[in-house]
Amino acid sequence: MIESARLPPIYRFVPLGPDDDPMARAKERALEGADPATIFCIDSATLLDCAVILHPHMDFAKSKLVIYAGMLGLGDAIGSVVPAGIDLTYRWPNRMEANLGLVAHVRLSAPPDLAENSVPPWLTLRVTAAVSGAVPDGRDGGNYQTTLLDEGAADLTTIQLLESFSRHFLSWTSRWQDDGFSPLRAMWVRHSVEEGEEVEISLGDLDFRGAFEAIDDD
Repeated sequence: MIESARLPPIYRFVPLGPDDDPMARAKERALEGADPATIFCIDSATLLDCAVILHPHMDFAKSKLVIYAGMLGLGDAIGSVVPAGIDLTYRWPNRMEANLGLVAHVRLSAPPDLAENSVPPWLTLRVTAAVSGAVPDGRDGGNYQTTLLDEGAADLTTIQLLESFSRHFLSWTSRWQDDGFSPLRAMWVRHSVEEGEEVEISLGDLDFRGAFEAIDDD
């Protein structure tokens, strides 16, 4: 049961039922003034699906870079449990692949109509990863192509992955605060797709494609 997960003391953990929506619950509670580092996670043996409330101290243009800390935290958590030799890559803006098969997403949500130069009253970061078994299409918008079990993480549980992610995410956010974005950018690019590869992004009803070149300061 997900209730048995042991997270660092900074987090306030809220376990959810298997059919709940962590991002919706996180946004709802954020609007009610919930504490930062409140993390919601569904009880599922096959899918890690969690969302954490954040209270940034920087304007939106800078604070939304937290998505990279989320990807690095999840990447370190996955990298610590999959066998050596698994090719774990990041595909901009928010996807993670294992041996070129989509295995995880990280998503950021903010209040509507938020100006780039304003400090968000809250942000929510959602992390999803296919651990094992069949993940229903549309459960989290995943459409996964592989699972961590398929890639060799035979004994991994969603509880273990949640615990590991919570620690690594905390480590990367601390490093971001102490050393700025440059170390996160360097590590993200180190694990990213090759320069020049095509990437896609959807914004509302519009789909965009382009060649990945680099990540800059913002």
